[in-house]
Amino acid sequence: MMAPAPAGTAAAPPAMEASGSMPRMSPRDEMRLMREACGRDYRTYCQGVKTGGGHAITCLEANAASLTPGCRKALVAMKGRAGN
Repeated sequence: MMAPAPAGTAAAPPAMEASGSMPRMSPRDEMRLMREACGRDYRTYCQGVKTGGGHAITCLEANAASLTPGCRKALVAMKGRAGN
């Protein structure tokens, strides 16, 4: 059994499935990753937008050309998982 990661360190990403794709993430994990990847972009471009109901994601997508590369990548990955 693996010991938990020490406080203040990031846990390793989930192992890839045999098919080579990432395993399904819980909605909570997806939102944590989005906050980490897009938090600054959200505060810059979507600060007045209410969270929930997809409003924040819609705002970020509308501002995709201005987002940081990490946030754009996270949005694409999240959209790809939603389509599965």
